[in-house]
Amino acid sequence: MALPWRFCTVWCVPLKNLCKNYAKPSVIFPQRAFFLAKNQVEWEKKPTQNKKRREEQFLLLCLAAAGVCAVLAFRFAVPLQAQTPQTLPDTKELAAYTQVELNTADADALCTLPGVGPRNAQAILDYRAQYGPFAQVEDAAQVPGITQAMVDSWAGQAYVR
Repeated sequence: MALPWRFCTVWCVPLKNLCKNYAKPSVIFPQRAFFLAKNQVEWEKKPTQNKKRREEQFLLLCLAAAGVCAVLAFRFAVPLQAQTPQTLPDTKELAAYTQVELNTADADALCTLPGVGPRNAQAILDYRAQYGPFAQVEDAAQVPGITQAMVDSWAGQAYVR
């Protein structure tokens, strides 16, 4: 429901003028204006001293908290122990500790022997399937592609039961 145009002109304009000209706080409420002015003056004087004091207290409190944190960190920290650097084992030396049984080893196990790749491992498996198990390690030199020097380099790595 809209208000009629006359209502606005009759009431709104005089209220606007009244508020604009006569409703200043110092004119209507002189005591309140004095009170506000007095508090502003006191507010500007006292907080500078209080502010510095509070800033100093805050900084001291921060320093104390940082000190407590540092003391607790050093108190409960786990001490570092001297560690000797670990050396990784050489793969050639590791292969020396791996022993291969020539009569039961599969192609992957045979490939761990020096000079034996997938092709030579398959030749050993084929020879073993055709002629039976090896009686001794030196018999592996009869396999095509395997030399006596290769078999000699297997010393301590290959064995036959």
